[in-house]
Parts: sequence; C-alpha cells; structure tokens
Amino acid sequence: MKITNIFKLLLAYSLMTTFIFGQSNYSRIDELISMLYNQQQFNGTILIAENGKITFKKSYGIANEETKKPIDENTIFELASVSKQFTAMGIVILKERGKLSYEDKLTKFFPALDEYKDVTVRNLLTHTSGLPDYINPTRLQLLDQNKINKNDDLIDFLVKQKIQLSFAPGTKFSYSNTGYVLLASIIEKVSGVTYADFLKRNIFNPLKMKNTFVYNRRLAPRKLNNYAYGYGFSEKENKYVLPDNEAKFVVFLDGIVGDGNISSTALDLLKWDQALRAGKLISKQGLQEIYSPAILNDGTQTKYGFGWFIGDKKDYGNYVYHSGGFPGYVTYIARYLTTNKTLIILQNHHGSVLPASNLTEILYNKPITKIYRKQIQLDEKSIEKFVGEYRDKDDEKLIITITKGNNCLVYNSTKHQNWNLKLFPESGKSFFAKDTNFQIEFTSMEKGDIKIKLFESGKVISEGMKTK
Repeated sequence: MKITNIFKLLLAYSLMTTFIFGQSNYSRIDELISMLYNQQQFNGTILIAENGKITFKKSYGIANEETKKPIDENTIFELASVSKQFTAMGIVILKERGKLSYEDKLTKFFPALDEYKDVTVRNLLTHTSGLPDYINPTRLQLLDQNKINKNDDLIDFLVKQKIQLSFAPGTKFSYSNTGYVLLASIIEKVSGVTYADFLKRNIFNPLKMKNTFVYNRRLAPRKLNNYAYGYGFSEKENKYVLPDNEAKFVVFLDGIVGDGNISSTALDLLKWDQALRAGKLISKQGLQEIYSPAILNDGTQTKYGFGWFIGDKKDYGNYVYHSGGFPGYVTYIARYLTTNKTLIILQNHHGSVLPASNLTEILYNKPITKIYRKQIQLDEKSIEKFVGEYRDKDDEKLIITITKGNNCLVYNSTKHQNWNLKLFPESGKSFFAKDTNFQIEFTSMEKGDIKIKLFESGKVISEGMKTK
C-alpha cells in the first residue's frame, strides 16, 4: 500500500460553514480549500477566529469511511505533535506549584537513565537535550513490535540500548519526540496520577474542553460518536483504509503519550487558545517563558519555546504555532498574539497538504508564496501521447519511463525505480504531483519528437527526449 492522494469523488461533502460572504479574504480561503478538497489534497476542518470570535468555520469531507459521517466543527481528531503544547503546559503547572524545576536533571526522576545525566527538564521542553528521536526507522526496528508499547517500555528501551546523545545538552536544537515522552512520564512521577488524568484535571476540565482527552485508540478503544478516523489511500484496494496493516508502528507505539495521542476538536482548541490569552492556567511569567525561544549555551537563539515554535515577528507580529503529522492525520494551530487571530487546521487523510502559509498570507493580505496547482481533466488520447521512454540529455544511462494512470501520468526512472509517482494534468502539456514539489512539462518538436522537462520546486532538474 502506498499512502498518497488520488483524485476521486467522495460520497459525502460537508458544507458546515460560518463566515461573512462579503469579506473577500474568506471567500478566497474557501475557494482554495474547496479546490484542494476536490483534488483529494484536503479532508478536514478549518477554523479562524479574531478576538475570540469565529470568522470562518468550514468542514470538508468525511470522518468515517464506513458510515460516511461528515466532518464538522465538533469532529474529534488526533492532534499528533500539536499535543506537545499540552505536555509542556503540564510541566509549567507543576513548576509553578513548586513540584519541580526546569533545571532538574532527568536522572532525578529516572536514575537508570544515567547515559543522559546532564539533560535537564528545560532541555526536554526546548528540544535541546541531544536525545535521539525514537520515531526513526532504525530505532523502531529495535522496539518490541509484538505488543503495544507504553512510556515505561520506551524508558526501559533507552536504559537497555544505551543510545548515546547526538550532542551535548544545550549546544544544539534538534526536534525529538523522545524528550516529550519523558516529560509525560515526569508528570506522572511528580503528580502521582496518570498523564491522562493530570491533563484532564488540570487543563481540560477547568477549560471545559469536553471533547479533548488522551486517547490510545488501539490500546484502549472507546465508543466515540464523532471521531475522525485517520486514513491513507491504498493503491491496491483503490480506497481509503486505516494505516494499521502497513504503517504497523501506529499500532505498537499506540500506548506512548506526551509527544502525541491527544485528541480534540476545532472548537475545543479555540477554548484552549482563549484561555491562554486570558492567562487562566498559569502566571503571566509562565506564559512568557512558554513563548520565549530557547537560548543555546553559546548564546544562539532557537525558534522553539515550550511546546510551541516561535514565529518571525517581522511577518505578523508576535505569534506561535505548531504542526502535527502521523499516519492518517495532518494538524496545525497558529496563534497570532499581537493581532489576536487564531488559525486551526485539522485533517484525517495522510498525504493531505497543509495550506497554513497560504491561509495566513490571505488573512494578512500578503503575497501568496506557495502555489497549489489546479488539476484539469484530459481525454485519454491527450494523455497517452506522452507515454513512453525518455533519455536524459546529460546522462545517457538515465531513462525516464512514463506510463498512463487514471487521468494522470505515472513517472518512474532508472534512478527512481518503482516510485510510481502520479502526475496530474494542469494543462495540455504540464503535469504535477500532489504530494511532492515535482512537475513535468512536454514540448512537441518540429519533427514530431517530444521533449520532456522535469522541475522540482520550480527548478529544472532534468531534460530529455522521447526515444520510444
């Protein structure tokens, strides 16, 4: 199974919409997302708020392939790495209650992790610990794949494997899911309750986030009426399927929390956003620390605080954001602190694009920097004329093979065998890939020959001529 996007008509289309039609910016947003939805590049919900009031709210597609239940603003999505901001908040709450210090060493809580004796809580929060990311193909092979692992299993794995730090703590920034798993376990160690219970009692319940919770769907399934299952497209079965059989790590990692595995809705995330603005959970000083970029030992400033990336002020004033991605889910939240705007994007199709930069540019009347190409329909004859083999003009050994798909061309080459990259028509001679920045363009020559030109991110990377 290859988890990717293809063009097909969904059987249900949710049009749950709230926005002012007279405002052209929101019409532009809807036009863009509708195009992406129709091209199977977006399936989810978008919510935009200004000064706490919803100004745009629309859902596209379905939450459940079996029931065909449409997505709406109350649909529950797995947040993936957007979960990290809640883990960070849990640590800050405990710090303000005097239960721990940011400078506490990891070994204070887990003495057996003596390989990491210089790593502090602050290092874990800011991804400056040097701890290698456990979500890595090589390391995943070493975990027990015959059971659903939990945080304690990952800690035991780190103890036994004695995996060394990638760099000395505080000397570099390197995003690591491992650090946030350890933070969740520190919350449990210090509070005496489970990570899920601590967040429920101290964040979700006080903020009336009734549809937000830690959820391990494979480890502890429960009946949820409005849950968005995460899907990938199966070329073999020609339909959207759960990723469990192919991306098997989604099953054997399902019990691990802290770096992901929180589920929520767009409306609940807006409550979270507004509570942070109102300073409901922690002090103003605590919030300031969350939003402050970490400083490395040499004085270099990173672009990450506690569970949030820090945006560049020159663009939109002070703002923080975080994205999330896991098989089946693509998520995003941005909070513009200076202008009091909020952008929330939740999706349940793996391989969907994340149009966050475009939506922000539209909101702020900035030039669009990223182009999403619009697919057109071509008749079979217009597509078939490009099928064949092409020899690269600079490398005679490089042969590009173009075959026909369903209203698309399929690209392979002697360099990229079995890639089967689908390229969809943008015009009668230009084709583009939906999940990469790859395009091809064909030119008919005077003698009937066909020339091919390949682009990546707008730059020509190869040219050739059709040989047969």
